[in-house]
Amino acid sequence: LYSAMFQFFMFFCGYSIPVSEVPAYWSWATHISFARYSFESLALNEFAYEEDDDGVGGTYWLKYWGFNHETKAKTFGWFVVSVAGFHVVAWAAMKYVSYERR
Repeated sequence: LYSAMFQFFMFFCGYSIPVSEVPAYWSWATHISFARYSFESLALNEFAYEEDDDGVGGTYWLKYWGFNHETKAKTFGWFVVSVAGFHVVAWAAMKYVSYERR
């Protein structure tokens, strides 16, 4: 189950399909994907305000992925919140879901 969820989150992180090109009926998946926020934080850290010699630099890639309207602190904060939220859900599932046969 974990590998299926992880693949789902990786698919909607913005790398394989840019966030701006995800269909409207799947946009909710980009908002709950912890992989999106980690990838977005790393991309903003690496590419924000960077330009190459040929003029195609970091700002091009941030626009391509749909990350050009966010800040590093905001995306990292959402990453921490989403990981903490999934840990709480996993803890609750382990505590309250019983798989013992009766």
